[in-house]
Amino acid sequence: MAKLEVDDDLVRRLETRAKLAGKPLAELVRETLAAAVPLTGEEKAERIREFHRRCGPFTGLTAPEDLIRESRDER
Repeated sequence: MAKLEVDDDLVRRLETRAKLAGKPLAELVRETLAAAVPLTGEEKAERIREFHRRCGPFTGLTAPEDLIRESRDER
């Protein structure tokens, strides 16, 4: 793995953000880098497959009108 040269001021700013977020610096840096690099189509597809393995297939959403009706019926 390549070693990165990072400006001391940037490190201090990241440390401050991490502290304010209540996270270790390494966690904040990993999250920031991951957010900066978009997933490929295959990575997105794999995340969806993993979601379905853990949660089961998508069964649809309840229409807003049905939610309102259910809420009224509960009163």
